[in-house]
Amino acid sequence: GQMHEIGHNLGLAHSNELGTYKDQSGMMGYSYGSDNTPKMCFNAAKSWQLGWYGAPRQKTFNDAEKNWSGRLIGQVDMNSAGVGVEDKILLKLNTGSATDYYAMFNRQSGVNSQTQEGGNQVVITRAGGEGESYAESELVAKLSQGGVYTIPNFEVSGIDLKLTVDVLNTATTPWYADVTVTSGCTSDPECNDGIACNGDETCNLGTGLCLAGTPLAGCCGNNVCDATEDGFTCPSDCSFTCVEPSCTSNTLQTTFASNNGSQGNYFKIYAEKDIIVTGLKIHTTNAGTGEVQIYEKEGDYVNSITNSADWNPIMQDTSVAGAGSGGPTTLNDFPSPVLVQAGTQRSFYVWTSLGVRYTNGALVGSVYSQNADVIFYEGHGSGGLFGGSFAPRVWNGIIEYAVQNSGTINPTNNPTSSPSKSPVNPTNNPTPSPSKSPVNPTNDPT
Repeated sequence: GQMHEIGHNLGLAHSNELGTYKDQSGMMGYSYGSDNTPKMCFNAAKSWQLGWYGAPRQKTFNDAEKNWSGRLIGQVDMNSAGVGVEDKILLKLNTGSATDYYAMFNRQSGVNSQTQEGGNQVVITRAGGEGESYAESELVAKLSQGGVYTIPNFEVSGIDLKLTVDVLNTATTPWYADVTVTSGCTSDPECNDGIACNGDETCNLGTGLCLAGTPLAGCCGNNVCDATEDGFTCPSDCSFTCVEPSCTSNTLQTTFASNNGSQGNYFKIYAEKDIIVTGLKIHTTNAGTGEVQIYEKEGDYVNSITNSADWNPIMQDTSVAGAGSGGPTTLNDFPSPVLVQAGTQRSFYVWTSLGVRYTNGALVGSVYSQNADVIFYEGHGSGGLFGGSFAPRVWNGIIEYAVQNSGTINPTNNPTSSPSKSPVNPTNNPTPSPSKSPVNPTNDPT
């Protein structure tokens, strides 16, 4: 507890994770009641602000570099034998704005032996103030060997930045993490969007941008509304409007009885019929203007919680008028509605700067709400964009969708139930016998 308060005296703000104080990887999270424990240091953002480890042990990565690989060692091993000249303790991912990302190898040893979270992992935090002034931080990732953290649209470049933990070596002195930072693509396979209709994407090694392939004709998803497609069978290619009676608009509400919240929510649905999801109404923590981002993916999301590459962005609005806690916030319809075929699952991720309200659930994947068309399941809450998660959490909101109706759009009138009656004025009955012989027959033939 004393070191937490000393940290404030040094100009450090709180360390958060899905809520104030909840980053337990360093001393600026919870203020513990004991005087001398737990033994742990400050997180990467706070350590950068303090500047204790000096420029040689700190690395700033800018987008212009495109790629960087290096070795992160724990702060407790700064003076250990075997430390290389190029080894770093802190890595700053400089976004070009005041809010940046900071990474460190959270070595669980010595004066950091009782770190409560992310021990012996690469821990990434986000903070404002350029890392030089009082600013709260948010823990966004804890990575083991093979772990990847992605920052979408890094420096508003249209390019994603990825930090990958290539090796986490605990068999040498000092322990270390080999990490690679890449800005943009470095090979063609990285650009593959997994959609065959779009053709083969390639990587421009000069710019780091992925180049679109040549769309395949007659394929839903090629951004061309072909003759065999319409707004219901392929909404990604064709404009969609639900018009009665061929289509019926409907909604499924989960709940607005929130008792918890953070910044994001993952959930999935199951379609009993072919449906088109046209939009969502959400439940925000705060009123006012803020940003909303919505993503979707086929199937379940549980293995894609922190991997933005698995998700398709379907909406980003920076001027949403949040209604605040207690009721729905209305959003614009999705620019491209989402077709969910009968018998399949679809996952959605909602993030907003206004804060997401949700409800503590009973079991991830259990049915919470349903109707004849769609089933909604309990999911996960999240902090930063594609950050860590809390579970089980019930997304609060309304799913807006359309169902195509079967049958003829404009049917003809029903046929009469019985044959028509006989004509009102029938013709006279034929004579019952042949006409009499002529009065004046012709002369006998010669």
